[in-house]
Amino acid sequence: MQFWLDSADVRSIKRFSTAGFVHGVTTNPIMISKQSHGPEILIPELLKAFDGPLAVQVVGDMTDGMIHQAEKLYELNPRILIKIPVITEGYAAIAYLAKKNIPVLATAVFKTQQALIAASLGAQYIAPYIHYMEEQGINSLREIENMQLVLDNQGLEAELMAASVRNITLIETMAEIGVSHVTLSPEIFEQYFSSFAETVYANDSFTKHWLEYLEISA
Repeated sequence: MQFWLDSADVRSIKRFSTAGFVHGVTTNPIMISKQSHGPEILIPELLKAFDGPLAVQVVGDMTDGMIHQAEKLYELNPRILIKIPVITEGYAAIAYLAKKNIPVLATAVFKTQQALIAASLGAQYIAPYIHYMEEQGINSLREIENMQLVLDNQGLEAELMAASVRNITLIETMAEIGVSHVTLSPEIFEQYFSSFAETVYANDSFTKHWLEYLEISA
């Protein structure tokens, strides 16, 4: 499984990517709007903070506008993964960008129907929103399991990226389903990669005995 940090905070990205935990970074317009710099300054800073793919979302509800934003972002740096919401106009943008070999992450996915359409049009990644699905009364696990089944049965290359994961127990569940990417906030990242007390105790014991051995052997 590949772990993506869901953040537009440069310090958080540097911290977790330096530790080697981060495959990529996902952002959204709300995150970016809360930072001290605008996107013209912030996006280059985010790209400098780590060396993996950076997902940036287009805004608006017009296909031409989405395509224009996407092309400008991709020209800025080919490491940028374009997030396109799965509205009707977004589907058209996904189809166009796929033909131009510009990588797309289909976002704001709630239903298998949306995942199938976006994948069939050439999206590289599909991002179902786990937390928000539950808020809408959708059984997120059942829906994502069905998405994965449909993608596998149809032989589509798109990969699911479970987004808005706010409970670390769901990460293993996603892995069992076959989901190969998850996006995690800095807080969930911290929680998931923290050491287990039992392992810390075992490691301390190993270290203690080894230091005792060295003292005896000296």
